[in-house]
Order: sequence, then C-alpha cells, then structure tokens
Amino acid sequence: MKSHEVLKQACQEQGCKAVAAALGVSHSLMNKWTESRPDGRSVELNPLDRVTALVAVTGDERLLVHLCQEAGGEFVRPGELPALVLRCLSRFKAEIDAFIKQWQTKKKKEAGEWRTKTFGCRHRLPGGRCGFKASQRN
Repeated sequence: MKSHEVLKQACQEQGCKAVAAALGVSHSLMNKWTESRPDGRSVELNPLDRVTALVAVTGDERLLVHLCQEAGGEFVRPGELPALVLRCLSRFKAEIDAFIKQWQTKKKKEAGEWRTKTFGCRHRLPGGRCGFKASQRN
C-alpha cells in the first residue's frame, strides 16, 4: 500500500480538516499528502515518505525503533520474528498454565467443600462405601 493511501485511510474517520488542524498544517497540504500522481507517488512528500527517506539516507533504524515504541510496539526485523513468536508463545503458555492450575485448585477445594457439606453420609462402611440403603431414603 502506498503512503498516500495509508494517510487517506488514517484520516477517514476524523476527516482531513480535523487532522490538518491538529497537526498545525493547512487543509490543502493535508489533501496533497493524500493525493496521488499518475506514477503512483503522493503529490507532496508526506511525513511517511520523509521518514522512509530519512532511514534510507542515514541507514539508521533507530528512527523506526522510536516510532514503534511511541506506538506502544516493538520494531522487529523479519529474521527475528520466529524467535519473538516463540518467546511470546512461551509467555502465553506460562500464563495459561498458571491460570489452569489456579482454576483446578479452586475446583478441587469447592468440590471437597461440596462433598463434605452435601454428602457427608453418617452410614459409611469400611472402604468408604455408603451403608444407607435406597429403600431407607425419604
């Protein structure tokens, strides 16, 4: 997707005028950033194009790292992705395992309380069987 298309979609909800006012630029400049030329590039060099150019000129990815951190994310190179996914999955598995263990402990405790409260039979025979006959129940 081209940068002007990304900007256009990002501004759709609030509108170009509101976004331009929030950024302190003119509405016409914002429109130029979201328009395309016949060759597919934006009419005016927009902020996304400028960041791309900055990274290309400086060769420094710290610009991208900063943008990702500002957005609450993390810059990941394609080769680092499998290790990152495995790390996230192991964290998730640990959280799920802890939750399941806590849930099972709670269920065992509730089941034990329920058995003692509800089925505390006073007619227990050796071996744990109940000596209360069905015909004696009322």
